[in-house]
Amino acid sequence: MNVPTFCGVALLLAVAAFTLREFGWRGTPVFVTFGALLLLRMVFEGATPLFRLLSSLGADAGFSETAGITLKILGIGYLTSLTAGICRGLGEGTVAAVTETAGRLGVLLLALPFFEKLIACAAEMLS
Repeated sequence: MNVPTFCGVALLLAVAAFTLREFGWRGTPVFVTFGALLLLRMVFEGATPLFRLLSSLGADAGFSETAGITLKILGIGYLTSLTAGICRGLGEGTVAAVTETAGRLGVLLLALPFFEKLIACAAEMLS
């Protein structure tokens, strides 16, 4: 990812949103949301080599399942946080709260196999 380009685009988006808001355009939140999604696309395109590296490291170390689940949990965390922030920016706090709750539940569901293994290991050690 080219960070200076990203920052330049983000600043242009912010200045455009400020200008539109000052002129009283009511569609500014929607404009900002679409701009933020385009910025996010730039981030994910730039982070593709990182995801590939992490996946290959996990496979080489012999815990590809664990690495895969960990990446999914990180993805859920970032996605729900971003979505909730956009919802709050649009004035929908309730939708944001529900989104965050759904993300937490998704993380817990993905982490269940880890908890099961931990409990089985602890039970084995105690017996």
